[in-house]
Amino acid sequence: LQKAALGQAFFGPSFTCIFFATSLWQAGDFTLGTWFRKIRQDLPGAWLSGACFWPLVDLVSYQFISKEWIPLFVNMCSLVWTIYLSTIANRAATDGKVTRVEFVVFITLQSTASLLVVLLVDTQSAGPHNLLIMPLER
Repeated sequence: LQKAALGQAFFGPSFTCIFFATSLWQAGDFTLGTWFRKIRQDLPGAWLSGACFWPLVDLVSYQFISKEWIPLFVNMCSLVWTIYLSTIANRAATDGKVTRVEFVVFITLQSTASLLVVLLVDTQSAGPHNLLIMPLER
């Protein structure tokens, strides 16, 4: 319980701020001013969402999921969380529209292999989106 509380109080907001910074940097819009504005605008809502989402994930994973399937379940929840954060991070500050969403997910499959999944979606383009799935052997 103590670890979960510390994670929600420190790790979650820190990770989200770093996530916002890298998103702005990848879009070529990073300045300290835009980063602080993004934090002021979107961190409170993202933090509150995380404070509701992750304790539920912990409860379900340790109460209802078999021990060997917990890593896969938590990674799938991380995928959902990354999609949410990517949407928030790429929302334009002026009009609230999402123009580009990038998902980078590392999925652990049991204890023998992992997948690195990268998806880049440009909502301004009707063309194909970029998807990279790379198996990583252990």
